Amino acid sequence: MSQELRRFTIKEAIGYVAASCLVIWGVFFSFCFIAKKVQERRASDEKFNIVAIYQKSNTSDTIPSVYLEELLGLSCDKPTNVYAFSCKKAERKLKSLPLFKDVKVKVAKPGVVFIDYEMRKPFARIADFENMVISEDKYLFPLAPFMSPKNIPNIVLGQIDDKRVDFAFEILKLGQQICPTSCTILHLDLSSAFIEKANREIVLTIEEGKPNLATNCYLVRLPLKNYENSLNIFFKLKGALLSLQEKSLAKQFVVDLRLANIALVKEVYKNE
Repeated sequence: MSQELRRFTIKEAIGYVAASCLVIWGVFFSFCFIAKKVQERRASDEKFNIVAIYQKSNTSDTIPSVYLEELLGLSCDKPTNVYAFSCKKAERKLKSLPLFKDVKVKVAKPGVVFIDYEMRKPFARIADFENMVISEDKYLFPLAPFMSPKNIPNIVLGQIDDKRVDFAFEILKLGQQICPTSCTILHLDLSSAFIEKANREIVLTIEEGKPNLATNCYLVRLPLKNYENSLNIFFKLKGALLSLQEKSLAKQFVVDLRLANIALVKEVYKNE
């Protein structure tokens, strides 16, 4: 004999649904309340205070831990609890600084902050300012105390603006492409490139040989127009200049290529 299913009236069904919702919401709010109390208790527990920073960099250079502590508001005098520390806020804070290209922040209980970061690579030193470098994606940031000294070109711009920076990058990248492996561009001076005079010029200091052991040094003066062609001419003349330098006591050669199809060479001695 089959058992008949009980049928509920609409009022009874609504009552059961409402009661079920109240129970579920009651359990949910009870869970939230307990979780909040546990969180508050942990947030006031000294054993969960941040006591160390572990950092990992994409290069051999690392940021002084004291600097990271100051940036993130971590202090031994006023300890921060891991439950009161926001990894997302810490990431946003560090990413807002031009030094960092990417940052990942995590915490590990009881009290360690892990910071994995990628620093921008210096492309050139801005000689108009002390201790200032620029990355290949054109962010300015101080070199020391965050990075060790780098063998990168110096740039003199006269003043900082997008036009001059773009032009400097254009010249240096061209130089990297056509410069022989034995040569290094040490210095690019654009301070006279944008003045309102007829004798505007680009000045490059090029060293031949190993860093700090160079045997040849050239100061190359280029015109603004067709400077690419003039720079190519310099490297074609380098063999003849080398022969000349072997017979000379000059410390440096100034090679003036501002006039079309003419190269003026001057020997510079130590007492000049």
